[in-house]
Amino acid sequence: MVKLNTDQPGLSGLGDASPMQNDAEVMSFVEELTARYLVGKDPLDSGVLHNVLYMDQQARGGRIATTALSGIDMALWDLKGKILDQPVYRLLGGAHRTRIRNADEAKVVVDMGYTALKFDPFGQRNYYTISLSEAQLAQDRVAAVRNAVGPEVDILVEAHAKFNVAHCHSTRQADGGVPAALL
Repeated sequence: MVKLNTDQPGLSGLGDASPMQNDAEVMSFVEELTARYLVGKDPLDSGVLHNVLYMDQQARGGRIATTALSGIDMALWDLKGKILDQPVYRLLGGAHRTRIRNADEAKVVVDMGYTALKFDPFGQRNYYTISLSEAQLAQDRVAAVRNAVGPEVDILVEAHAKFNVAHCHSTRQADGGVPAALL
């Protein structure tokens, strides 16, 4: 995670810079770019700052550079939202969806006669790095599907070798009573 602090106590922006590997190199590059281009700048100028960062020759390519830029960009948007007291989705043009699509699609599949559903509520996450907040989001997705299809449909969660025993145990304890099978 990228955390950009401001000179205002308690005001910071968060961004995701998870490259699947090379975390130390990404964070080192984030620190270098932040020191070189962001210190003393107005976070409301996120578009200008992004362009300045991107124009840095070192930041023009490669997985480490683009991951670092992505995390910084998200953190700047997060800061802008906090300063303006607006959710970032509003700053980006508004909510494009008001419903959880996978829950709606799950209901369609059940209406077709299927009695079990399998999906990946975790997305493309690195093995063994699913945070508690990401686990909660996945559980919210499973709960939305459960709510849409009812208790008689089996829900199978594709885990893609994402868990060790401790992750399975903590995820199961925090699942809020949403029954689902892990494969």
